[in-house]
Amino acid sequence: MTTEPVALLRIRPIATCLFVSLVILACSGSPEEAGGEPVDPAVYDAGQALYGAFCSSCHGSDGRGGIGPALSNGRAGELDSIATTIREGGDQMPGLEARLTSEQVAAIAQYVHDRL
Repeated sequence: MTTEPVALLRIRPIATCLFVSLVILACSGSPEEAGGEPVDPAVYDAGQALYGAFCSSCHGSDGRGGIGPALSNGRAGELDSIATTIREGGDQMPGLEARLTSEQVAAIAQYVHDRL
């Protein structure tokens, strides 16, 4: 039988969870640094504007979906996969390769990947 106070037994699991959460947060880094270098804020600005013009009518301004599927909270996939889908399309989504430059596709993909 344990001789520790009951209050300490209740706090220990909470403290452990808090510690583990902080370690995970500290090790994860920001999405911008996942590729090794920070992303220029102008890329996000361009990506957001292009997303608003080409994507939001189907995927929603916040990426939560509508006619098209939700893209927020990592549902869109990896950066390369997002760019490929923007270029080539998929399911009911038309490809935008003929309408966008590779830089514009990359900006939208970066915005969707990191900010939605």
